[in-house]
Amino acid sequence: MNMTITLNARPSIWILDDDEVILRLLLAQLKQRHFSCRGFSRTEEFMRFLNLQEERADLYIVDYFLESRSISGLDVCRKIKGRHRAPVIMLTANKGTVAIVNCLQAGADQYIVKPYHIDELEARIQATMRLYDNSSLSLNAKASAERLQGQVTVNWLLRMLTTADGKFVRLTEKEMALFELLVAVDGVLSRERAYSSIYESKMAPFNRSIDVLVSRLRRKLVELSIGIDILSARGGGYMLINPKKVSGPPHEV
Repeated sequence: MNMTITLNARPSIWILDDDEVILRLLLAQLKQRHFSCRGFSRTEEFMRFLNLQEERADLYIVDYFLESRSISGLDVCRKIKGRHRAPVIMLTANKGTVAIVNCLQAGADQYIVKPYHIDELEARIQATMRLYDNSSLSLNAKASAERLQGQVTVNWLLRMLTTADGKFVRLTEKEMALFELLVAVDGVLSRERAYSSIYESKMAPFNRSIDVLVSRLRRKLVELSIGIDILSARGGGYMLINPKKVSGPPHEV
């Protein structure tokens, strides 16, 4: 059975996954987050649309393992990169180094290991698209920097936050991953979701790794003296707060 689904919103994402249950779930999740998606369960149909010059996506999500004997997920990634300057995120159930290296060598901009939380995927989508020029989707070094709320410039490649008066802080890889999640989530980010996204495993009871990470990131934000802070929220989560964006803080625990 061939399944092609189009959802109306923007920007546009094409997804290739021959597991129709997973595909439908992912399409529904991204629709809720206002992405325009087209899903393909058959590689041949995906390639037919990919070869149409008048149709293209802003970003492609491709499963590493496909049932097609003639073409693999890595082959599809290479063909996308050969036709368009567009970002590709690979989905893989294999945490091994070989699979990850294969994804990157095939040209993938990001990879994400199953099972994953939709917040993590959305954060990776947004982080990846920041590296591409909005008009032509060609790589643009300036696109790796973004100004948030007019107060701080974020360089996602260098993992640096800079203010208008020249103050700056550098973030570690995990601090930047947490910052990306906080920026992407509209509201409270739970400790469990943050942990599973950053550490790619289920959080054990009484594990304080996220609390420590939040504390380190909060100190660096305070150093910038720009009013952006991380507040504890009722229920055991965290929220990125900016006085220009939020009228009042969440209930603290």
